[in-house]
Amino acid sequence: MTKVYNISFLILAFCSLSVFAQRTYETNSDRKRAFNWMFGDSIWLDFKTNPPTQNNGSQLKALESAATISDTAGNLLFYTDGITVWNANHKIIQNGTNLGGNHSSSQGCIFIKHPSNDSIVYLFTTDAQGGNKGFQVNTIYISANIDSSIIIVKNKVLLNESCESIAATQHQNGIYTWVTVHSKFGNTFYAYLINENGLVECPITSNEGYDYDGHIFNCQTTSNFSDNGTYFALNMLNDFKAQLLHFDNNNGVFKLINQFTSLNVPTGISFSNDNKYLYIVERGKQINQINITNWQNNIVKNIDNKFMIIQIEKTPYKEIYVNVIDSFYLSSIKSPDLLGSNANFVLRDIYLNGKIGKNGLCNFNNSFNFLPSIDYTYQLDCINNTIQFQGKDTFYANIYSWQYRKKYSVNDYTLFGNTKNINLAFIDTGIYEVRYIAENDIRKDTIIKTIKIHPKIKKNFLGNDTAFAFASPVSKLLKTPKSAYCYYWQDSSRQSSFLADTAGVYYCKIITETFCELTDTIRISYCKDSLIMPLINRVNDSLFITNITHGDSFIWYRNNQVYTVNKIPAIKLVDTGTFRVDVVKKGYCNKSSYSVNVNKLGIYKLSLRTAGINIFPNPVSNNLNISFVQNGEYHITIFNSLGQSVYQQQTTTNISIPLNGLSAGVYSVQINNKTQQFNTIILKE
Repeated sequence: MTKVYNISFLILAFCSLSVFAQRTYETNSDRKRAFNWMFGDSIWLDFKTNPPTQNNGSQLKALESAATISDTAGNLLFYTDGITVWNANHKIIQNGTNLGGNHSSSQGCIFIKHPSNDSIVYLFTTDAQGGNKGFQVNTIYISANIDSSIIIVKNKVLLNESCESIAATQHQNGIYTWVTVHSKFGNTFYAYLINENGLVECPITSNEGYDYDGHIFNCQTTSNFSDNGTYFALNMLNDFKAQLLHFDNNNGVFKLINQFTSLNVPTGISFSNDNKYLYIVERGKQINQINITNWQNNIVKNIDNKFMIIQIEKTPYKEIYVNVIDSFYLSSIKSPDLLGSNANFVLRDIYLNGKIGKNGLCNFNNSFNFLPSIDYTYQLDCINNTIQFQGKDTFYANIYSWQYRKKYSVNDYTLFGNTKNINLAFIDTGIYEVRYIAENDIRKDTIIKTIKIHPKIKKNFLGNDTAFAFASPVSKLLKTPKSAYCYYWQDSSRQSSFLADTAGVYYCKIITETFCELTDTIRISYCKDSLIMPLINRVNDSLFITNITHGDSFIWYRNNQVYTVNKIPAIKLVDTGTFRVDVVKKGYCNKSSYSVNVNKLGIYKLSLRTAGINIFPNPVSNNLNISFVQNGEYHITIFNSLGQSVYQQQTTTNISIPLNGLSAGVYSVQINNKTQQFNTIILKE
């Protein structure tokens, strides 16, 4: 049989007989990230079984706000109430308290994985009722030892005032993630993208639907995406309204479809698996099933004030769980794709072992439930306008076909490949339909996605380095490309141009219309004298400049893009790649180092092999250990960045040096024996 799926109007049917076959999940490797639910009064549901197993150990006491994330095998990683983060061992992670969430914020926290760095997870939070903590993000570094995981960026404000609910879905390319919230005032939706470079902090905004007046009770919202990310629905609990919107998961834009008024305190909201029905719960009245094609409202269950439903959420097994306030049970909608009462509402489905679910359920990226039979991911190189495509299917296809054509063209599709994974270089700009066909002896499926190709971006969009004669005036206008929609200059300004009126290093990061991130640097200098070339040494997961300890700043590059700017001559590595550094010092021409390739992370000890000396750990927090392979007499001196001696010791045995009293920074270690002298750099945390 043949099926054709268009990404804009995707309606999927799932075969219940094959849903548990391992091959089924090739199109979504993240589906098990929602296998652990932690919510309410220490409730923990594990969906490795169906029905879920109830585990003990959860430290969560959540009124409403709750979120978890698991690894791709379905093993728990972290859980939170938006205020505290616990790990899989039920221990609070480092720096994991006093976050900007609120116990009473509905869907007020969510974990989002980094698409290309398995060591990074983002945690987003909102305050209750549009409170002044707003919409915030935390960056969690996942250690191999889960107890050493730490929040490395905490309570960073993205939006000063937002409503309560956070929702997330996958970008059309199958790699990135959209995270969305609504403004407290006006009718603005904010869509933030997480791509291979991390969180893009300038959001896509859409002004659609109701005009919020900033009233605190109107911001008590719940929201959800359909599994494929093309529909979005939002409840306003105390304004008795809901709205359904189309979401373009390629460019992040919302478009209003329909609005529903005169609802009796709408709480939970969700979609059927086939995207045909929208479910809206009216607390204390009824569960509505609205047909999206003809707007007919079917009543799944007439509650008639017999119990108080608060929240609903899709399970990994395509049911919808229903939280009944202060009940020892979860209700469920067993067959949400069936009409009306045939959806089969079960009041007492999951007994919670005497625990109470409170007012909420667990909040997830809705795309974890998206399991199409055929899909493909793609990633754009916006310098060369080349796209890398990766086909996926669930039925063991062995014949593949890739085709494209200009959208709205009368021409037929052009074949450009017959392998499962392929690259395509576009020779012209415009909007393209890219079609992927996978088949075997008994089945043939097709999916079409629409991709827009913009003009190429020049790498050196700021121009070439400029040198002015000593003491001559500087006046150079730096401009960004017209196709960029977001700009970040070195002083954090976000204008499309910047007037350079003094000598120095200027850089700008831009986000293009296709969400490519590019950074360019230009040097404007008075060439009085030249610095020596900086030499880079790697120790553990850090890079150090070994021959220069002083400078106004140190600009580190990764893969020819600005990585970070430091005041000290060292960086902590969290990414692989090709690194170099520019040393900036007033009155001197900047000097660049050679490039250093970092292929993997995690080196624990520094070994001075010729000397038979081991120094660890590095970076160091408390004690620095130095061991010697050969017997002898060694004199150890530690210098600070000013060249002052802060420690001296003579020893003939291995030694552990307490560094608790030293401030954080870069130190040099000098070790002498009778014949040689050895030097290295350490980073004190």
